[in-house]
Amino acid sequence: MDEGGDRPTFTKFYVCFEACKKGWLEGCRKIVGLDGCFMKGLCKGQLLCAIGRDGNNQMFPIVQVENTTTWTWFIRCIQRDIQLGDGAGITIMSDMQKGLECAIQLVLPEAERRRCARHVYANWAKKWRGEERKIAFWNCARATTVPELKDKMRALADLGNGYAEKDAMGYEVEKWSKAYFNEKVNCDVVDNNLAETFNGWILEARCKSIISMLEDIRRKVMKRLVKKKQESTKWHCDVSPRVLSKLEKNKEKSFDWMAEWNGYNEYEVSSVYNGVDKHKVDMKARTCSCREWNLTGIPCPHSICTIYHQSKTP
Repeated sequence: MDEGGDRPTFTKFYVCFEACKKGWLEGCRKIVGLDGCFMKGLCKGQLLCAIGRDGNNQMFPIVQVENTTTWTWFIRCIQRDIQLGDGAGITIMSDMQKGLECAIQLVLPEAERRRCARHVYANWAKKWRGEERKIAFWNCARATTVPELKDKMRALADLGNGYAEKDAMGYEVEKWSKAYFNEKVNCDVVDNNLAETFNGWILEARCKSIISMLEDIRRKVMKRLVKKKQESTKWHCDVSPRVLSKLEKNKEKSFDWMAEWNGYNEYEVSSVYNGVDKHKVDMKARTCSCREWNLTGIPCPHSICTIYHQSKTP
């Protein structure tokens, strides 16, 4: 409430549902997507939201807020409610909003900060259009190791006389390419799609007055939590359906690799086609030099090949 004028003026409020707070703390990946959208009814302002990812890699709303002043206040509220501390061990995904990035640095200095690659591409593509360049850019975003990223960047450079690569690097590639992502979060997403999906999900509510809007959002979130809880009781195992689907695809790809034991905990995994493409798998640490297993927690084709090899070794 702003009381500096002739009469008090309502400025902002913050809401965090207890069920969302508890659900994120107990069962979600430690990544938070931040985004904002405009309210469309008589009451103007911005609706800012924080969205998490559940164990099935789906949208998990955490908080909603109407805020017309600053991101810093909003992030401090989130910090308090879901116990983010200084941000250590947490990843924050956001769009290219300078005020938001400054607020994150101020309130959560130890958090890993990721920048939505889709927004980076939208800005970069204003100058570098074309399907080949688009594919090359996304190959850079999805590269999981620094050597792989350098190879993809060289391909991007060839499509723009070196300038396309320099422009892409200018958007702080460390924040939008998997090659630099923190492995502890077990989430390798490069975009902020879930936060934007949430904004579309509540589009009808955003056209109503503040109280009605909040009530609509509360009911939608409540129904979604119940629905997801009921769906989880139908799972065939402890592994979520989306993770299981990814695992099955990696199983199929594992037949393109062969493993050789080094006598300790590590294996050298080579391509059955050329024998030159190789990776190192550490079964004790549960890591692979391709970093896919490290980033997601889901065994990559190389590690699955190693698991099969172990099962056949006397």
